[in-house]
Amino acid sequence: RRQRVAYSALLPIATGGLPALMQFMELPTPQNLAFALYPLVGCSATIPLLWAYNGGRGRSMKWFFYAYYPAHIAVLGLAKGLLLGDWNIAVTG
Repeated sequence: RRQRVAYSALLPIATGGLPALMQFMELPTPQNLAFALYPLVGCSATIPLLWAYNGGRGRSMKWFFYAYYPAHIAVLGLAKGLLLGDWNIAVTG
């Protein structure tokens, strides 16, 4: 079971993170670094969380996630503005 979880998390690392990391090595810009770090760090960080899952339902954290989701989007927007200097809000229509 653990091996299957690791393989599913390693797929985005191999297909997205490593090519982006190679592109960052060729042209080191903040944009290329962001595209490399997202799959490398994000997908790698999920592996221990998925391994810790025991198949049972945990305590209800409904209100935590109601607060967490908009807060983490705001933090990502702030990081985008500070790293890339792009303070525009993406609006899709």
